[in-house]
Amino acid sequence: MDLSLGILVYLVIYFLRTAESFPKVTDPPVSMTAFVDTWVSFHCEGEGDTLVWQTSEGPVTDESRNISIYPGITTSGIVNSTLVILAKYENDGLFIGCIIFGSSVFDSTGANLYVKAIGPVEDLFFNISMNEYAIVVWNPPSFVADDVNTLSYRVVIEDDNDNPLVDIVTTDWEYEVSIDILNLCSIYTVIVTAYDNQYTSDSSIIQEEYIGEYFASIVNNIVSVEETGSFAVEFTIKLEGNPRLCNNVVRGITRLINP
Repeated sequence: MDLSLGILVYLVIYFLRTAESFPKVTDPPVSMTAFVDTWVSFHCEGEGDTLVWQTSEGPVTDESRNISIYPGITTSGIVNSTLVILAKYENDGLFIGCIIFGSSVFDSTGANLYVKAIGPVEDLFFNISMNEYAIVVWNPPSFVADDVNTLSYRVVIEDDNDNPLVDIVTTDWEYEVSIDILNLCSIYTVIVTAYDNQYTSDSSIIQEEYIGEYFASIVNNIVSVEETGSFAVEFTIKLEGNPRLCNNVVRGITRLINP
């Protein structure tokens, strides 16, 4: 055999044997799309000594929030593991990496988690005044999946007997309610839900109590004294304010004054 050919064969065999000892990912994790608050599994397998998981936020341990790791059985240099993660809003686009280590080198790969959802509306506010309208105001969700085009909002207002007084759909961030359809002596529950043709958000809920607004004044009073020494007091109280007063009770106090 020619010397140069012998050296070439030796080098080929050497590199083939060396390559066999290099760590290698043979079954990489696959990118996943999931609805919010569902559990998603990523599996990784390969040849090497140790398999570890890492996300774009740092190393993963068994104590990592909303993440569980289930190591597989290692046999004859084959390692595998499954990572389970909860699809939260903040995990959208998270990179999940699988790293397999050998004696001095490593091989790595990874996948992404994509969360599909609409977050709840924020800063929900309901104001009832003595004017012609009450108003519901909110801010849009801070999290909206990238495949959502147009958001709609369902607005429901219930009285303290759970009767729906308002149930409408709008694309605005506020809704005016005519006072005429409200019973202003009630505790109102306001529910706003964002949605499109694919996803529906968790509902945002607030309660607002209205007990009426008014003030009272004595517009006249008459004191009369009888011959027997007894006397009587007559007075008139005028209530002013919202004409739709609740069941308020007016109490008067009389005092006996010795002449």
